[in-house]
Amino acid sequence: MPVNEPNMVTLLGHGLGTHAPGLPLHFGALPVAHHLNLAHGLSVATLREHHAAAVGCANNHAPMWAETDSEADTAAAQLLDVLWNRTFSQPMLVGRYPDVIGELVPADSLDDDLAVINAPLDFYGVNHYNPMGVRSTPDGSELPFEQFDLPGHPTSEFGWPVVPDGLRETLVTLKKRHPDLPPVIITENGTSWSPIDDQFRIDYLDAHLEAVADAIEAGVDVRGYYTWSLTDNWEWAEGFTQRFGLVHVDYATQVRTRRRSFEWYAGTIAAHKALR
Repeated sequence: MPVNEPNMVTLLGHGLGTHAPGLPLHFGALPVAHHLNLAHGLSVATLREHHAAAVGCANNHAPMWAETDSEADTAAAQLLDVLWNRTFSQPMLVGRYPDVIGELVPADSLDDDLAVINAPLDFYGVNHYNPMGVRSTPDGSELPFEQFDLPGHPTSEFGWPVVPDGLRETLVTLKKRHPDLPPVIITENGTSWSPIDDQFRIDYLDAHLEAVADAIEAGVDVRGYYTWSLTDNWEWAEGFTQRFGLVHVDYATQVRTRRRSFEWYAGTIAAHKALR
């Protein structure tokens, strides 16, 4: 997986400026998306030259849920879907950008670049955490859309909504858009929850694995699932404040302690292997 979550780097790092390098370029960030996509394609070629056994991607995907069925909110959700999802999946899987943003991705040799980006993949990696609520903004706003917190769902310590069906929707939508979708691997899925007795995380993972099973039954070829993450870690701009690990890390002493979810997850893997 040569490039992890190019949409996060593009949109949060260069579009909104909430992540490094902190540049609020808005739609001016789209050339960054192209260079990250090209970096992916060039890396795939290099990995092939060195006989890598399996080469794919790690794209972050999320369904965009409009606040209402109004024309304005629907259009806003569709636009963010293009920016967040299709600006990265479509060049890799189809070899072109969505029409609505194609002219905003300048390149000296765009067709040649797209041929590199569209290199065949052994698997398509999906990082997923939650759907996003989207609504339109008043005329004259800096951006034509904004996000809102989805009501009626439990939230992680990060404040992200827990909506397991969002993962099923993500996978089924990818397959619908790309009938020749390579085998899929869930390269990240998990939740931030700090206690050692973390039933919240167990429930989250159990429900999302069920969502993957539903997507498989719907015809999506899912070959693997990886939870984020094994240990507590440094998270983008949030540093050590959000704990995603199956293993708790005491940052002062470096002592590692298995959370309940570690034992549950190990048991789930063992049971799945036994069924096979």
